[in-house]
Amino acid sequence: MSDKRRFPVSGTNATAILAATASSPQTVYDITTGRVFWLRGVAIARDDNGGDLDLRDIAAGTATATAPVVRLPIASATGLTGLRSVTEFSPPGLKFSTNVSAVSSGAASNQSVGAVAVWGYEE
Repeated sequence: MSDKRRFPVSGTNATAILAATASSPQTVYDITTGRVFWLRGVAIARDDNGGDLDLRDIAAGTATATAPVVRLPIASATGLTGLRSVTEFSPPGLKFSTNVSAVSSGAASNQSVGAVAVWGYEE
């Protein structure tokens, strides 16, 4: 029997996710100190410009040189609102140990505030 406790958690961005620059990554989920987060799913809402969304294991506002843990394509949908895509990952999920931060990989791509939600568990 494992002595690790799992805690279901979720999060969403509170600040617009902008195109990649040295300080643009925005926190989607702030991992509790001393724990790791296993990403089980991502939902992405409206995006007028399309492009890719990178989820990185870094603190908000830090350098974007860190390779993304996952890159998710987003179809362009100018003028449309609502859910664009949902992606789920097989157990145990994708591991993050610092924070789940997001950045748009396109030069002009912007995500609306509240456009990215993640869920999974901490242990």
